[in-house]
Amino acid sequence: MGRFVFIAQIVATVLCTKGKEIIASRVADLLNVPRYLAVGVGPGTSDPGDTTLFGEVSPRVICDLSLVRIDTGNDRVRAVATWTNFGAIITLTNTGIFDADSSGNLLCKADGVGQALDTNEGLEITWDIKITGQC
Repeated sequence: MGRFVFIAQIVATVLCTKGKEIIASRVADLLNVPRYLAVGVGPGTSDPGDTTLFGEVSPRVICDLSLVRIDTGNDRVRAVATWTNFGAIITLTNTGIFDADSSGNLLCKADGVGQALDTNEGLEITWDIKITGQC
C-alpha cells in the first residue's frame, strides 16, 4: 500500500502559556526551538493552559525548521514533518509541537484536524508559527 501525504497548514492555533516561556528563552537559537511533532486521536478543545495533546499517539517526529517571510522579514518559524500511522486505522484530531521526543513542554496545539489515516499512510503537517498579541 502506498503512502498518502496530505499537506495541511495549521493557521488557527493556540499559543500555550509554557510556549510563551519557551520562545522567550530560545529566540536567539533556532536550533533549540521545539521541533517534535506529536499527533492525538482524542476529543477536546485547545486551551492556552494545555500541557498535553488529547490521546497522543506515538511516536513524535522531528520537524524540519526554517524561517519564512509572510508579512515582514523572517516573521515566522515554519515546522514541517510527516507523521506515519503504522497501526490500525485512526482519525487524527489534534496536533502539537513539543521540545522533547517524550514528555517535555507543549509549544502550540491545534484541534479539529479530523484526518483519517489507514495503516502505513502519512500526513505531512506544516506549522507556520507567528508570535502575536500580548505575552
